[in-house]
Amino acid sequence: MIDSRPVMEQYNELLDILERFTQHKMNMDEAIQVTCIIDKLPPPWKDFKHTLKHKKEELTLVELGSHLRIEESLRVQDSDKPKGNNIVGPSVVNMVEHNNSTRHNENKGKRKHHDNTRVDPNKKAKPTCWKCGKTGHIKKD
Repeated sequence: MIDSRPVMEQYNELLDILERFTQHKMNMDEAIQVTCIIDKLPPPWKDFKHTLKHKKEELTLVELGSHLRIEESLRVQDSDKPKGNNIVGPSVVNMVEHNNSTRHNENKGKRKHHDNTRVDPNKKAKPTCWKCGKTGHIKKD
């Protein structure tokens, strides 16, 4: 197979040739046919070729065709995508605008800074009564 033509096109041509062998009573085991087609894949398909060869179960011609079709479509999609940071074309930015309603929390996500007053970690905080709001006691007292 050559790299300049689609693999599926070449695969179908090989199937036609194998069909002619069968018509002339020259039968070949399907596993051998599959192995021959895998061996004929173009050089850029080297990693995929190794993956197919090392599968635990034997592939049929139909399964091989399915794997080749999927791999070829993935390679076409990858070649259509721009590579690296050299992306040319318009950039798209999604932006959300908030209106000045009272529902929008303006301090959302901002840290609250105090006037450099740090709480002493060894000092106990005085309790605040949840009933009356005074410090120094709680309701049960």
